[in-house]
Parts: sequence; structure tokens; C-alpha cells
Amino acid sequence: MIEGKLIERVHVNASDEGFEYGFVREHRMNAYHSSGKCHRIILMLAAAMALDACTGGLAMGNMVLFSAVSGTVLLDGKPVAGAEVDREFDWAWKSEKGHDGTSTNAEGHFALPAITRSSFLGSLLPHEPLVKQTITINHAGKAYQAWMLFKSDYDNNGELDGKPIALTCRLDTDPQRRGELFGICEPN
Repeated sequence: MIEGKLIERVHVNASDEGFEYGFVREHRMNAYHSSGKCHRIILMLAAAMALDACTGGLAMGNMVLFSAVSGTVLLDGKPVAGAEVDREFDWAWKSEKGHDGTSTNAEGHFALPAITRSSFLGSLLPHEPLVKQTITINHAGKAYQAWMLFKSDYDNNGELDGKPIALTCRLDTDPQRRGELFGICEPN
């Protein structure tokens, strides 16, 4: 392509000086236009990321890493008040870990809100969602493995095929596998 422009310039500009100027000018313009495409793509990506940051990720949609959880903790069939419920997640896509927790009330009940995130690249690039979820119940100096699941979607209530996570957790039972779920808690 540059050779064609060189020949064209030779015919138009008969002097060596004009030829050299014409070649340098064409070469610089081609470099500018090639890098201009790259700059436009970078500018569009930067604008999309800025929009994502300004809207708190709402422009890209929410990814539910751990749906809202509610449950009741029982020991010998009676509600356990004051048990510590610790929830953790490990999101493989962003290598992000997090945790929160609460305590059971007088009726042994607890509730935790959904944990959501957004990811600009995660919404654009295909990937397999993977979030390791755990819930541990601490009571009377003992830790109980209440819930362990590897969530493979970003859907709200995707853990239990669309059903809200409502659990009964019996401290006097051994952890069991229920499908993909492992722990002492069983869905209601």
C-alpha cells in the first residue's frame, strides 16, 4: 500500500525534495489513522468503565454472589438464642473474598441480606461463574459447618433452583450432603 502511494507521489512530485515530503506525510497519516482506531476503542472502554463506576455497577447488572439467607437454629428441638452465624464467600472471577455475620434472636432466627457485585468485564466476557459459599454457626465454644455450596450462576436464589434460602439448622445432627449442599442446615 505504501509502495503504491510512493509511485503516485513520484509522478506528482518530480523533485526529490517533494517526493521525500510526500512519503513522510503519507506515512505519518497512516500511522495516525491506525492508532486513532486503537484510541477510539480505548476511549469507549474507559467511558463504559466510568459509567459503571458512576452508577455503582447498575449499568452492567447485578451479580448475586450469595442470595439472602434466613433460618432457625435449633438444639434438641429448641431455639438457640445468641448463636453467631458467620457467612463467607470466595468469588473466583475477581479473586474476591468476603464475610459478614449476625446472631440469632430469642426464637433462634437469623437473616442475612443478599451479597451482590457487578463486573464490567464479567458482564462482557464469557466465563463460568463460581462462588464458594460457607456458613458457620458458633455456639457454646463449638463451630458447626452449617452450609457449604459452590454456586455456579449469578441468579438471585440460584443456590436452590429459584427458591429462597430458608433453613432449619440442627446443632445436634452431623453435616450431610443434600445434592450439591453440605452441612447441618436443611432447606425448608
